[in-house]
Amino acid sequence: MRIGLLLNHWPLLSILEPLIQKGWLVGLAAEEGKNELVTGFKLVSQQYQIPYIGLTKTNFANCLSKWLEQTKPDVVLVSTLAYKIPADLLQIPTYGFFNFHYGLLPNYRGPDTIFWPIRNQEACGGFTIHKMDSDWDTGAIAHLQPVPIEVEDTHGLYLNKLAQMLPQAAIEFIDNLSAQGDKLPLVTQEPGIGKYWSKPSFEDLCIRWHEQSAREVHALVRASNPRYGGAVAFLRGVPLHILQVSLVEQTTQHTLQPGEIAVTSSEEGTVVCSQDGNLLRLDAVQTPEGLFTGNKLPTIFGIQVGEVLSIPERFQETLQKNEIKKKSHHSN
Repeated sequence: MRIGLLLNHWPLLSILEPLIQKGWLVGLAAEEGKNELVTGFKLVSQQYQIPYIGLTKTNFANCLSKWLEQTKPDVVLVSTLAYKIPADLLQIPTYGFFNFHYGLLPNYRGPDTIFWPIRNQEACGGFTIHKMDSDWDTGAIAHLQPVPIEVEDTHGLYLNKLAQMLPQAAIEFIDNLSAQGDKLPLVTQEPGIGKYWSKPSFEDLCIRWHEQSAREVHALVRASNPRYGGAVAFLRGVPLHILQVSLVEQTTQHTLQPGEIAVTSSEEGTVVCSQDGNLLRLDAVQTPEGLFTGNKLPTIFGIQVGEVLSIPERFQETLQKNEIKKKSHHSN
């Protein structure tokens, strides 16, 4: 079995040694600019005389074609590649290209399907090994691995959880492919089923206090940490990046509007009311001045009970236009 690796994320690096020991690894490729990964690949390439190619957007198809011609792999394993592989190149390896996708296909296609399942409060996310075709994440499925999303999983924690599972899944997949070849069972993704999720925009990261429940805000904050620097709230028109919140059990005797600050104290921190009337404690907040815990905000910024976190008018029109565009895109 001749195997090429085209990787842009570190988890599958641990399969290099077993592939080298078996004499199966024939080529390495990565997007230039992924410094630690590229450095590691170059060292392995030099030590074992395994061809390495650095890929960029401008040279991608041409360099990949030459690399395939030089290495002649039976299969190429891919992880988190940002560029679409031309259809004619996908046909060159005997068994094609197989992608290790962070998300459960077909419902979660796209470039960041760690963010969306957490944000959507799914019970499970996971990863998929699928054969690549000419579209994004639509190829036949070789393996689906559901993985529970815990209530405190952030984007970073959950990504690391999946990353720890990938190497073993990769070894098992390679063994199965080696044994079964083109008879390896694959499940076709039916046309029209599933959904492609774009990378979250600034609008997706904004907390909509008048629309989102406390649990929805909690999920958005976790999904945004640390990849996007947290969910975005506005105080006095200035953006705050909320990195961690806690659901507060206590209720308030007063009628509060969504986004209104209910408590500010060094003991209880900064507590905000959500759309459903439940309370959230701001545990960690990034501001232009630095990273602060919620109980420091009242002292440092003079935040007072009754102030309201709300999206400034200058952003409201942009948010509404983008929502209309998204709905129009999905309806088409």
